[in-house]
Amino acid sequence: MVKIDFLNKLFKKKPQEINIPAIELKEWLDNFSKEKFERLNENIQDNLAKFEEQASKTRELLSELDNAELLNKKISQRELHLMNGNRSTYIKKVTGFLDSLDIKGSSDKNHKEIIEFCEEFEDKLDELNNSSRRSYYILKEFFESEMVKIAYSIKTLESTLVKIKELLNSKEIKEINSLYSKIHNLNEDIIKNETINNELSELKNQLNQTKEKKAITQDKLNGLKLSKEFKDFNDLKQQHESIILKIKEHESEIKTIFLNIDRALRKYKRSSLHEKLIDKYMENASAALLIDKDLEIINVLEKLKDSVEKEHVELKNKEKTVKNLNKITSEFLINKRDEINRINELKKDLNSKIEKISVSMDFKEAEYQLEHFENKISNFENEIDSAVKKQNSLNIELKKEQLQNQLYNITETKIIINS
Repeated sequence: MVKIDFLNKLFKKKPQEINIPAIELKEWLDNFSKEKFERLNENIQDNLAKFEEQASKTRELLSELDNAELLNKKISQRELHLMNGNRSTYIKKVTGFLDSLDIKGSSDKNHKEIIEFCEEFEDKLDELNNSSRRSYYILKEFFESEMVKIAYSIKTLESTLVKIKELLNSKEIKEINSLYSKIHNLNEDIIKNETINNELSELKNQLNQTKEKKAITQDKLNGLKLSKEFKDFNDLKQQHESIILKIKEHESEIKTIFLNIDRALRKYKRSSLHEKLIDKYMENASAALLIDKDLEIINVLEKLKDSVEKEHVELKNKEKTVKNLNKITSEFLINKRDEINRINELKKDLNSKIEKISVSMDFKEAEYQLEHFENKISNFENEIDSAVKKQNSLNIELKKEQLQNQLYNITETKIIINS
């Protein structure tokens, strides 16, 4: 027994090995299927020929129905009108059904396409039955013989395709159809992969161009930083930042002293004649102070203090509120306002000087361009990363390997798939 197994292995024919581009796999499988299932194909082709012949016969029967005359001509005009209308509708629907079937060239279809043809026929037949049922039963009252023949002819069409489907539902055929499906999917994925490759090539080209532009802009920016003009510009910018900081400190101080009396102001403003003024100070105390030229707020705060002391405004900590109100004097507010105005004038003067320095505009433009290029680079890199992930998810090499194994198991042919 061991010797026999050894001899079988020794003289066993090596599997045929061929290289085939993925796009040609379907054609190769068509040829393989025709050779392997020659007898089956002959049987299928015979049935398809019968199907075509029966379809032609159905058209002849429809023509006979169209030309058929009533055996009983003693019917009312209403019945005649009903008969003619339904005859025209029925013939039109059945003719449309036959026209919609891709009968010609059915002999050139592969097994998968024939199964699809059978399934499409079933769907269209259901649709025909649903849409023509009423007309059929009405016409049967007038042309029973013709209608029975047409119904039988259509039933014969159906039974012929049922036979074909039964022939095609063998395990081997299902395996071949599975190969057709996987070949189709692989080729679709290869096309997607080529599209992604083109996108990646374009994205990488744009990324490299943008990086070059960024490098040129960075060199320009570095050159500007070394100039005397930029040093002057940078000094002015630092002074400007220092002034902004001082303004914020004053604004914060003013905001704080009014926050300390916020609760009292909220209670008092309901009975005050200066509610709008109080709202402005509560919303933005420093901005309100700059436009309060006559310091009307001092008069309001004095009245508030009086109301607090007389307990017209109820507060938990009256003494603390009075103490905070005493801190807000005319002198304090005038000094703060004058100081903010003075610093704002300095800021305005610095802004004017900064704008006059030509390197300022060049520097701002270069900074803007640099930021713009950095954003574009980030976007391109994200798009490339997304495209690569999409490409990897196709798993083309794995699908090729799986399909090659399945082809070998079913066809006993070792196929190397080329993209």
